[in-house]
Amino acid sequence: EKIDKLRKAAMAIFKNQDAYTFGVLANMIAKEVSCEDKTAKSYINFMVKEGILEKTKYNNYKFKNKDD
Repeated sequence: EKIDKLRKAAMAIFKNQDAYTFGVLANMIAKEVSCEDKTAKSYINFMVKEGILEKTKYNNYKFKNKDD
């Protein structure tokens, strides 16, 4: 399912770094799940809505652990 694939991708991407800008994150998601940049951007919005990612006050994106 899409949400599981994206959660796994986010876990892999955020393993080495806490936060990314929108553009960098979109690029990494595109590579991780083999999609176009514009698709990756819509995935970011989807993941924020689903509570997988959160946008920080510095306009970066962080992986939101279920434990938080």
